[in-house]
Amino acid sequence: MWAARWTVALVLAAGLALAACGQGMSDEVEIAAGWTVELVRDDLDRPTQLALAPGGTRVLVAELSGEEEAGSGRVRDLGPGGTADAPQVLLDDLRLPTGLVALDDQTLLVQEGRELVRWDLAGASDGVDDERTVLAGDLPWNGRSQGTLTLLDDGRVLHSATLAGPEPDLVAGSGALYATPVDGSGAPELVAVGFNVPYAHAVGDDGRLWVTDVGDGRVDGQQVLEELHAFDRIDAGQPVTGGWPLCTGRNRPVVEFGATQRDCADLPLPVAVFPPRSTPTGLALAADGGVLVALFTTQTVRGGVTAVQPDGTITDVVRGLVTPQDLVALPDGSFLLTSHLGGELYHLTPP
Repeated sequence: MWAARWTVALVLAAGLALAACGQGMSDEVEIAAGWTVELVRDDLDRPTQLALAPGGTRVLVAELSGEEEAGSGRVRDLGPGGTADAPQVLLDDLRLPTGLVALDDQTLLVQEGRELVRWDLAGASDGVDDERTVLAGDLPWNGRSQGTLTLLDDGRVLHSATLAGPEPDLVAGSGALYATPVDGSGAPELVAVGFNVPYAHAVGDDGRLWVTDVGDGRVDGQQVLEELHAFDRIDAGQPVTGGWPLCTGRNRPVVEFGATQRDCADLPLPVAVFPPRSTPTGLALAADGGVLVALFTTQTVRGGVTAVQPDGTITDVVRGLVTPQDLVALPDGSFLLTSHLGGELYHLTPP
């Protein structure tokens, strides 16, 4: 059930001025009844992943800050709740920073193009090159993005290797998820395979792994669907699989790749399947055991945020946003959301 259009609470933070319609919103934004969406700020520059600093109050953001290949990416500290008047630049001149994790106040993990990098901020601020440590740099990728990062409880970070190579003869190890020690003590370990573009992921307190898979390309004359998967465990010894390239959507065999129903029959079904080109780039755990998913865009070029329960029940939270990119859950059960092209940061509060 939808509340009336534009019943969203637009709250000004840090003295920002607000026009009748923010650049990140269309003129037909719809908000689910009981939810509120607050505009926190509108000065981000092509944000990718949000991260919370230790303590859960200070908000960090990775930004392209220019075109994808410009090498002008950066990481900024937006302050408590994202409301700082003058955000501090922590890192700059980064190439395609799409993933971000704060290990502590002085150490960040950044997915920079193909490289997973650990930065010591004290050394970085002094221009010391050896404080930039590449943890993984030779994994396959699609040439555009390796997606987001997720810190695991065992001292490793979860990261992607996006699809590479002509299908179905893919580069080995692509379309997969890896877990790599954050201290540099070991090589990346394969934990999940069978994805197209595994972009956003999260691990719940119960150990369940959630993964969004962006459907890039066409098979059997149709645009590849977008998927949300959930697996009960992460085990480097037995990688779980999303089924690609032989199976797509709700385990439909890809005929042009020679697949049959037998190839897909024993695979776990995706928790949810989204329309083509929905582009699920953001994912955050919800207090009710489900997740919120940011859909960058849809067939009508209107993005939004969707709540998905473990049983596959889907509820739209907000529709009509332009390029919603990433979500992060706050300690109080609310969420922050970025608009990639609009440059806005929103605060979403559930009923």
